[in-house]
Amino acid sequence: MSTEKKIKSGSLTGDQKQTIIDFMESHPHLAKGKFSASFTNEKATNLWQELTASLNSIPGPIKEWKAWRRTWHDMKGNAKSKKAKLNLNFRTTGGGESIALNKLDESLVGIIGEVPITGDPRIMESSVSFDFQKPSTSTT
Repeated sequence: MSTEKKIKSGSLTGDQKQTIIDFMESHPHLAKGKFSASFTNEKATNLWQELTASLNSIPGPIKEWKAWRRTWHDMKGNAKSKKAKLNLNFRTTGGGESIALNKLDESLVGIIGEVPITGDPRIMESSVSFDFQKPSTSTT
């Protein structure tokens, strides 16, 4: 395990967030993170380095490509959490807590897709029922 102290970079600027989203919209394979015969790890690394150069030229934190990749994963996770919580609130009595997605989160949800957030609607969850009757005890 490394003993180096992690340095926290500054907060992401709105321009940097929008640049990441725009880049991911134009590179859906990178956004999904799924490799195939035509989309390899080498291609993904090259795209991350291209995006890094663009992001580091914008005023705001300067990071290595792996840190920007982590930022992307964090952004996706946060948007998924907000959307899942929003969906849950819609299903609760009284509407639940008031949550709204901002434009960036909506764009992220569009890139991610609904299936990773809500599940595949074509797959039905199995129903489970429990029988809580006490077994009869007999004395012989």
